Amino acid sequence: MLKGKPIGSAVTSAVYDKNCSKFHLPKAKDTLNPEVLFNLFLPPIIFFGAYTLNQRRFIENLGSVLTYAFLGTMISSLCIGACVYGFTRLMVLLGRAADGEFSLTDCLLFGAIMSATDP
Repeated sequence: MLKGKPIGSAVTSAVYDKNCSKFHLPKAKDTLNPEVLFNLFLPPIIFFGAYTLNQRRFIENLGSVLTYAFLGTMISSLCIGACVYGFTRLMVLLGRAADGEFSLTDCLLFGAIMSATDP
C-alpha cells in the first residue's frame, strides 16, 4: 500500500491535464516502447520466477512438464492448423476465396507459429 500511493499519484498526475478537470489520452510519444519492456522489465520478472522456483518439486514433475510442453504444443498446432484449413476450405465452398490459396502445409505452419506463442 505504501508503494501504491506514490505510483497511483504519479499515474494520475500524468493522465490529468493542467486544470485537473478531465482526463486526456496519452499521445503516441507517451506509449511504452517494446524495447524498454523487453530489456528493462522482463529480465527481473524472469529472474524472480527462476530464483523463487522450488527446484525439487520442479525435478519431481519434470516428466509432466515436458509432456505438456511437447505433446500439448503438438496437439495445439495440429488443432489450429486443421481449423484454419477447414475454414479456408469453407471459404472456397462459399465462394469467398480462390481455390489453392492455402495448402494444408501452410495452415499447419500457421498452427505451429500460433501454438508456440499462445500462452
